[in-house]
Amino acid sequence: MQLTAQADFWHPTAGRLPAPGRADEQPARRPPGALTALRQVYAVAWRALRGLHAIPGQAPLIVHAVLEEAGTTLPGRADAEVGRDAHSAAIGAALARIALDDTRPEHEELFSWILAADRSLLAGRQSMPGIGAVARRWAWNGPEMVSRVLAGLDREANLHTRLHQRP
Repeated sequence: MQLTAQADFWHPTAGRLPAPGRADEQPARRPPGALTALRQVYAVAWRALRGLHAIPGQAPLIVHAVLEEAGTTLPGRADAEVGRDAHSAAIGAALARIALDDTRPEHEELFSWILAADRSLLAGRQSMPGIGAVARRWAWNGPEMVSRVLAGLDREANLHTRLHQRP
């Protein structure tokens, strides 16, 4: 089959994307917010994979379901490198997509577990960083993610309280 005979692709956000090698192919345009969404999935996926090693005993049922679907079990070594292979990356991405999908019933429990995993990475420090320092660790993912993280860490705090707690 020749590449020119392939059909165009339809992407939900970007619209029609010409088949590779087509004469009318235009340079790819990035859908609005695509980079931010990718950063969010990456950050949450990495932290979810760290959670598999750092706090496996606290993993919610959806984590076990994803691992079972992937044909694997919880890892045992807390010092293992995470996300170094396609299999691990797929598991992390699947967990991230669930955690970031507000329509999934288990998203809040999973996101809370991912936040706990992230906090556990800081456990070896002499003092735990304040909520502002934690927010800065997520800042490169955009204000929506920072807001989500802050809400996950302290559901009772309002914006005024959060700003005054910043170290």
